[in-house]
Amino acid sequence: METTSVIQNPQRKQQKLNEEEDIDKKSKSLGNLPQEILRHILSFLPTKDAVRISLVSKSCEYLWASIPNLDFNVCRISRDKKRMRTPLFERTLFMNFVDRVLCLRDSSDIKRFTLCCDVLHDASRLHTWISAAIKHNVQELKIDLENFKGEFSLPYCLFTCRTITSLHLCMPCILKLPTAISFSNLQILTIIKVAFSDECLTQKLFNGLSNVEFLRLSSDVVEVRAELLPHLPMFKNLKNLSIDGLPVNLGNEALLKILQRSPCLENLEFFTGIELSSDSEEANRILYPVPSCFLSHLKCIKVNPFPSYLLNWIKVNCNDEVEKMLSAIKILLKKAFVLEEIIIFSVKHRGWNMDKQLKAKACKQLIEFPRVSQNCKIVLEWYDYSAKKECRIVL
Repeated sequence: METTSVIQNPQRKQQKLNEEEDIDKKSKSLGNLPQEILRHILSFLPTKDAVRISLVSKSCEYLWASIPNLDFNVCRISRDKKRMRTPLFERTLFMNFVDRVLCLRDSSDIKRFTLCCDVLHDASRLHTWISAAIKHNVQELKIDLENFKGEFSLPYCLFTCRTITSLHLCMPCILKLPTAISFSNLQILTIIKVAFSDECLTQKLFNGLSNVEFLRLSSDVVEVRAELLPHLPMFKNLKNLSIDGLPVNLGNEALLKILQRSPCLENLEFFTGIELSSDSEEANRILYPVPSCFLSHLKCIKVNPFPSYLLNWIKVNCNDEVEKMLSAIKILLKKAFVLEEIIIFSVKHRGWNMDKQLKAKACKQLIEFPRVSQNCKIVLEWYDYSAKKECRIVL
């Protein structure tokens, strides 16, 4: 054993020297670039990597303290496959790292701030981090949190921040809202898995979104209490609406109300499908009166994904779920007067890349749907795994 260790030590030393030389060469090559370009390059890296590069390169030594984009993800920062670490130890490393980066940061503004981690018993610490980003005039804020201990509240200063233009909240929790809410410059908003407890404050939240241009909601967020629907604001600037989560029913009262109050909507996307009962009487009542955006602005509808069990349905023609999806698509084609295309996308199977006979049957079902817009195209998209590329067919 002793002989082996004696032999290995010189090899390890040489390997370490080679690594240090390699780092030194890279740092020297970076040193030839202007500071602003270096800072721009570092801004595209996870914060952990940006800090590491700064520590080994004299030319970047202090740049990490002023990079405009900060990305704190517990999975990226703490996980090290070469070392056996307990989850508690990894979490401690992550928390301390974020503390130090924000504490030692200079006074420059933050453009993009991303925080992905578990809350557990550290809600106050997370508040401090988010507040720090807001103090640095953050423009794009992404908060993706898990493992809550009861209700959760975000720093109240977030809800009156004038610099935020993009806000992403993904938090499976009951979110407590402040009494003062005003997003004067917010243009992009994503709310996933969030539940709201106070009706009046929820109404205030939606009233503060009148200037939003891109809105993405999960299906559970769309399930707004019926008593709030008459008080929804007019989303006069909303151009893009996306619904995530479970397949949403086209007859959903909240969805219909949002569509009615979005006169300039141009793009509508259903990330996980859409459905509608095949009952003809119910279908005739959907989207009546027709939303003004369907008459003058709505150009593109995307249904994503079109389910893999379509293949079986084509053979036996008895799959209720697919019938519900096609019923919804049929109504949309009837009511969207200026629609240019409806895209049906498949991600979970080889999609429309099937034998010609089955493909013809599938296309026939969609081609027969009447279209109120003469210029509307039905587009089938799928990912071809063998060719490793996205494909599309225009019907």
